[in-house]
Amino acid sequence: MKTFLKIAGVIFLISFVVIPIVKNMLEKSINKTLEESGYLYKSEVKDAVKIMSNQLPIKIDDNTTAKSMKYDEDKNLLYYNYEITGVSKMEMENILPEIKNEQLQNIKSSANKEDFVKAKVTFKYVYTDANGEEMGSFLIYPNEYLYIHLCNY
Repeated sequence: MKTFLKIAGVIFLISFVVIPIVKNMLEKSINKTLEESGYLYKSEVKDAVKIMSNQLPIKIDDNTTAKSMKYDEDKNLLYYNYEITGVSKMEMENILPEIKNEQLQNIKSSANKEDFVKAKVTFKYVYTDANGEEMGSFLIYPNEYLYIHLCNY
């Protein structure tokens, strides 16, 4: 009888104490992993892109028009397409690093980009002329914006 009570006690302990604790630890670990990977925010990114792309095209300045944007969920890549006028391809190549820096600062400081930052998307900016011919492009990776952005909170 004592052996039966010991076994029953162990089964009770495992069933009602150990298993819930382990389950809770696993759930927290999985949620943390999903959050760190950005997976939990991908639906917010898709929704934001859908809303923002419905507002395009938008004239940014005398030479720049935001034409389109799309999100590739598999690659976690956000594409922006801009049309540039009044600038030669050579001039564009010269100012592209400055434009990249401006876009990087925008990502770091804009509340509109918060879901994109949480999802750790890679941003791809493509600049074309009025005929659709590419004049330049660049990528901004999460490691370029994430650490500094998170430190601001």
